[in-house]
Amino acid sequence: MQLFFASDMRTHQRAAWIVGRGGELYPEAILPYADKMIENLRRPIHDAVIRNTMRVFSKMEIPEACEGNLYVLAFSYLLDPRQPVAIRVFSMTVAAQIALRHGTLIPELSEVVKMILPQGSPGIKSRGRNIVKLLDST
Repeated sequence: MQLFFASDMRTHQRAAWIVGRGGELYPEAILPYADKMIENLRRPIHDAVIRNTMRVFSKMEIPEACEGNLYVLAFSYLLDPRQPVAIRVFSMTVAAQIALRHGTLIPELSEVVKMILPQGSPGIKSRGRNIVKLLDST
């Protein structure tokens, strides 16, 4: 995790894959770093760091204290067409997990996902259709 939070861009980028994969397999090991990982998303960094951070959060039980900040970030990545597909897809999943716990967010997120589907990539369309079904069924 020290390498993941390093100031050197190349080290930071390379550690991102390890953190992403490790977080998928052992999400409980990432929990102590959740706040710092979210703060890490607020500064300009390599796409690999954003992608792997959102991947980790998409696979774990998001701590309640982190939900607000993480939802705002995930929502902004989802809406940004300049973001790579993987970041947008993982962000959609993270936003949906949080919205399902806070029902008042469901209608807004469902509408946004429906809005981006027509011009989305195959990955966005596939994940988006599943997310819309999930959100609209609750």
